[in-house]
Amino acid sequence: MKKLISLRAGIKVATLVAFIFITSCDDDKKNKPKPINKYPMDAKISYKILSISDKDAKISSVFFIGSKAEEEKKDYKIGEAISTTRKIPKKGEKIYIRAKVDKPSTVKLEIKVNDNAASTKDIIIKDAAKEEAKFEYTFN
Repeated sequence: MKKLISLRAGIKVATLVAFIFITSCDDDKKNKPKPINKYPMDAKISYKILSISDKDAKISSVFFIGSKAEEEKKDYKIGEAISTTRKIPKKGEKIYIRAKVDKPSTVKLEIKVNDNAASTKDIIIKDAAKEEAKFEYTFN
């Protein structure tokens, strides 16, 4: 009789443990966030040239990816933000800022997307006639 009672108690405990395990696994599936397909998305983009090492160097033109295609800004002042909104169709899409300077120097470029932390890069221009500063950002 004692064996029968302990067998029943063991079966009840095993059933309870199995029930708890099964229901907790089911809750994990329900509470797990589904991956969100964030593309296509509208991205708010800000481009900047933060500094030029040679104080006498001048920017002759700035090229950037605008709302639909590449745009050019001729009269650009250092530190001025160029802002645009662009539809990003898929992961891996690239945007960039390019700057032409009249003298060899180091140019610091910045790209900021959707008010996230800005990405910056220093580009050394040795031959201003042949080279330009270019910084590219890829959407992940």
